[in-house]
Amino acid sequence: MARNKSPKRGQQGKANKKEGNRFDKILHENADSALLPIVAEILGIEIKSVEFRKTKMQTTIEKEADGCYWLETADGREVILHLEYQSSNDPKMILRVNLYVALIRYLNPGVPIESVVVYVGDEPMVMRTELTEEEIFRGFILINAKTLDFKKLLESEEPSQIVTAVLADYPKEQGKEVLYKIIARLREVCQADNDLIKYCNQLLVLSFLRKLDVETKIILENMAVHIDITGSKVFQEAFMPKMLEYERLIKEEKVAKEQER
Repeated sequence: MARNKSPKRGQQGKANKKEGNRFDKILHENADSALLPIVAEILGIEIKSVEFRKTKMQTTIEKEADGCYWLETADGREVILHLEYQSSNDPKMILRVNLYVALIRYLNPGVPIESVVVYVGDEPMVMRTELTEEEIFRGFILINAKTLDFKKLLESEEPSQIVTAVLADYPKEQGKEVLYKIIARLREVCQADNDLIKYCNQLLVLSFLRKLDVETKIILENMAVHIDITGSKVFQEAFMPKMLEYERLIKEEKVAKEQER
């Protein structure tokens, strides 16, 4: 049975993906230290120590699956048959099959999948065929940063959490007032100038998510907090193109309004 292939993503899609990767990089470098304690509190986890480990995902792993077949049933349903051949008792076989199924489902959302492993080894078959309760992924906890308690974050003694307050719950029209409060609070808790500059840099990055980056830069300059934006390679790569585009759109909007008049 022939199966229609999904259309290739256009150039715009690739550009958006690249921009998204850069944006993620900024968030992980600047927000993880601030958000980790908040997330742990929501989960009810008391942290004793933290170690960050990079988890490299191989994008070509789905090619290792022995075979996938798209079947059309007599009643008109479409089913994906995932077929594997195994010659030895692999204790991780159930986890490997689970990974394949997750990848297949990611590429084909909504299509039922049936996995079958054909054991061709000589030794007695002792492999598990079902996941334990702890191994079953049933969903994730979703945290909306806009619902975080702004006052609680602002009153924290941890600069990283104070910075995160820019993402929290406050009236949109109070954005500039919020920035003043955050920067003033950072001045109180930061013991060294280098720390103050570091967290003001983080604030500048995070404020972009609330479209307050221009206001943040102006306030920091007026308060004589020197932030070396041009010296930050990460900022240049991920944010400068976006900021220039943002400024261009603002100018175009002003010109359009003047033409309307």
